[in-house]
Formats: sequence, structure tokens, C-alpha cells
Amino acid sequence: MVYEKEGAWWIKTSEYGDERDWVVVRETGEPTYLLSDIAYHKDKFERGFNKVIDIWGADHQAHVSKMKAAAKMLGFRGDLDILILQLVSLRGKEKLSKRKGEIVTLEDLVGEIGLDATRFFYLQKSLDTHMEIDIALAKDQSEKNPVYYIQYAHARICSILRKSRLVEARFQPNNFQLLKHQSELALIKQLIRLPEVVEDTAEDYQIQRLPQYATELATAFHQFYRDCKVLSEVEGLRQARLGLILATKTVLKNTLGLMGITTPERM
Repeated sequence: MVYEKEGAWWIKTSEYGDERDWVVVRETGEPTYLLSDIAYHKDKFERGFNKVIDIWGADHQAHVSKMKAAAKMLGFRGDLDILILQLVSLRGKEKLSKRKGEIVTLEDLVGEIGLDATRFFYLQKSLDTHMEIDIALAKDQSEKNPVYYIQYAHARICSILRKSRLVEARFQPNNFQLLKHQSELALIKQLIRLPEVVEDTAEDYQIQRLPQYATELATAFHQFYRDCKVLSEVEGLRQARLGLILATKTVLKNTLGLMGITTPERM
């Protein structure tokens, strides 16, 4: 699968779907990045996965066909999906970095706005879309910040449940028939969407669905909270609404958990 030409070693990727062959060992005897990438993927393939997903920067677009060809050469029988991530720019980065330059490390960003905000803002856009992260917004402790807005919904539910001294065993299925308010029904409709959102995302990797869904779910909950008194004096309705917010808490936690974002119980 390799041959010598002009003192270098070339790999026959053109025979496996690529536009041409490429150098894997230079005339100086030094290996190219392609050779180390092939070796790394050989190790990945031999671990027995049915699917391998790579996420590369925009400057590696030209390497996709090379690695696809290498996968065929190595006899990988699974799927190799290579996702290209666009570059990220920061608004307000002059306040972030003390160094003079255009590059800010991910470590610096996490140190400034926190891990939760970093993950959420990165996931908000599709991979093929240029992203700009607003440092001031990511640090804002108000509903303008989508991370704060969603986490506050979870913390608010936890506060209500603490006040209610909830005993889950008291829930009765027929209680939920009392949930007829428009805001109650809107919240229920959001809750049952999660399995579909996860399934669709697993199929096409449009991961921005998760932060979008989390925002819409938090919005539905906050609207429900404004319109409906959870700790109602009507016992059956009280239990039904407590059951609804308990379900909302579970779905919020699962959704944020998929993104690696925490769910604080107090804020």
C-alpha cells in the first residue's frame, strides 16, 4: 500500500477513493501527520467499535478524504463519521486574556465563564455555523443568560419540592386528569418531546437541539409557574402539579446531563 518516490514514502490512497496519493514518510525519514493519524485510527478501529466519530477543526477539512481512504485500507467495517467544527470567536476577549494576541485557550475561557456556560454556548450552534461567544452574557446572572435561565428553573423546582415536603407515594394517576390549564398542557407537551429530540440528534449529530430544547422546556416551566399555583389548597390539584414539576425536574436534569451541565438545587 506504500511506494517510494523522490526519496519519500507515499501511500496509495488514490486506489481507495481519494483524489491522489500522499506522503507518509518524508525524504528526511520523518513521518508526516498523516502517518500518525492512520496509526491512531488503526488503534481505534481495533478496539471493536461499530462507529467512530471524529471532530476536527475547520483547517482539517482537506484531510477527510485521506482518512476515509485509510479506513478502507485498514479494513474498518464500521462507520467513520468526521465532523468539521467551525472556528469560534469571542466578544469581549480583551477582558479575558492578559496576553497580547488573537488566541485565547479553552482553559482561559472556562476559567472566566465557567464549565457549564462554556459547554452550553459551544453546543448552541450547529457545527457548520461560525460561533461567537459573548463573554458578558455568559457571565450574566439573569434570565438573559440561557444557562442561568435553565438552571434557575431546576433550582426553583427544587425549592418548591422542599416547601411541599413531597411524599411521592401519595401520587394517584387520576390526579393528573386535573391538569387542564393551557400552561400545564404546554409544559406536558414539552416534557414528552425529549425522547424524539435525543433520537433525532443521535441520527444527524445536530447537537444544538439539546440546548434549544432545554431553553424551550425552561420557558414552558416558568410560564406554568407564573400562571398556576403549584401548592394549591385543592389537595388533588396540588398533588397533580407537584407530580408535573417533579417530572419537569427529571427531564431538565436528564437534558442538562446529556450536555455535561450541572443542575444546582439552590441559586
